[in-house]
Amino acid sequence: MIGGFKNKVSDIDFKYTNDDLRISWVKTFYPHLGKLVSAIQNIDYKSYTYNGECNYIIVYDDDRHTELGDTIVIDVKRDTLDYSFFGGICYELLNDSSKNIPSLSDYVDPTGDIDVMVEIPIPVPDKDTLDKWEMDNPVNGCKCELIDMRGNLNPYYRDIALWIHRTFVEIVAQLQLDIPNSVDFDIREYYIRDTFDFREEIIGKSHVIMYVEDGHTIKIQLVYKILSEYGNAVIDHVVEFLITTNQSKRARQLTIKDSVVNVQSMLDLFIDNFEAHQKRTSFILKGYVSKYHKPINHTCRILYLFEYMTRNMLESYDWLNSFKRKIIDPFKSHRAYKTFNGSLIYYKIIKGVFGLYYLTLDDIINAYCRIFIINHVIGVCSNMDAMRQHLNEKYNKIQALILNNVREKSIPQSLKASINRLRIDAGKRNTIKNQKKRKERAKKQSSKKHLY
Repeated sequence: MIGGFKNKVSDIDFKYTNDDLRISWVKTFYPHLGKLVSAIQNIDYKSYTYNGECNYIIVYDDDRHTELGDTIVIDVKRDTLDYSFFGGICYELLNDSSKNIPSLSDYVDPTGDIDVMVEIPIPVPDKDTLDKWEMDNPVNGCKCELIDMRGNLNPYYRDIALWIHRTFVEIVAQLQLDIPNSVDFDIREYYIRDTFDFREEIIGKSHVIMYVEDGHTIKIQLVYKILSEYGNAVIDHVVEFLITTNQSKRARQLTIKDSVVNVQSMLDLFIDNFEAHQKRTSFILKGYVSKYHKPINHTCRILYLFEYMTRNMLESYDWLNSFKRKIIDPFKSHRAYKTFNGSLIYYKIIKGVFGLYYLTLDDIINAYCRIFIINHVIGVCSNMDAMRQHLNEKYNKIQALILNNVREKSIPQSLKASINRLRIDAGKRNTIKNQKKRKERAKKQSSKKHLY
């Protein structure tokens, strides 16, 4: 089995997650993630072949779109599919590949699901067919879309989805997962945005479903319903495969216990976290305390990535020398950074009281990247010692904050049970709402001074 997943997680493993239902879900499924990861990684994706129809949409010179008049028949008899894990499970796998250096549990709370991107090559239409089409219809090219102009699922993608669904059904049946507190349920209790081309297989108390969402993504999910320790029911997916035409994510390979596993590239992990952080700050702005962990989780992952690179990639001078050029500079030109407000939401736990804290991206970059780039600088700079000291101070400040939260995590369970972890002391904690009010008051006071 891939991974060093714990056999059990408990309340004490959650430092900043306040959602009791989320905690119950993760405690239930985390011990089974290793088996699922190994099974997904061992699927023979290369064995998939396709020999059939594929629909294309022609793009005209005047940007009009139409469907190709003649259906193109393609013959795919080569290795076609591959996969990569993305999202929270990547950090568990990075942690395993580095043998717990740094310790992932010092940074993030345990994850409770597995996300998989199915990597699909877009088949190329026959050149003679396109040349014949262009004789009377000048075009800019053609696109292989998930849904054609008649609203039908492209047979090429549909065949891939059915193959993944069928293969995963067999895996789930073979694993015979014994999930505590799981109960039978009707899949209609589970929220699905769109049921276009919906398929379902019931295996024990689980459902393996397939459906199209928003017209551009096919989802295949392993769904359970559990009764939480708090008496509430939770229905969610523990595994999700995504099949999409929008395949912009790059993958890299990790070696874990002599086994190779595909995960997202470092750049994509950074970009995804910043984009998700931006979207999920609304939970804090709206005061949804039980959801505060969502944006915080992305900040914690970013900190872990920096520390992981610092501790595990120092020997790769070429990589470090190009880190700014390959990751930081592209990220700063990405829309996620251009709309960034300057602060990443973090947290502090002081004597069992949870509060919000803020870190800037520039502080994190200075504390990590520039430190190990400076360590490799050739030559002597007159103020090098002062610069190194300044940057080390930033690094030590972040580390002290992380370690403080880790120490607070180890509060005895009997004491922790009596602490209201949802309490935010508005008089002492720096919440976004209070910061905004203080700025508005300061602005009004400043305006009054100018009037007189």
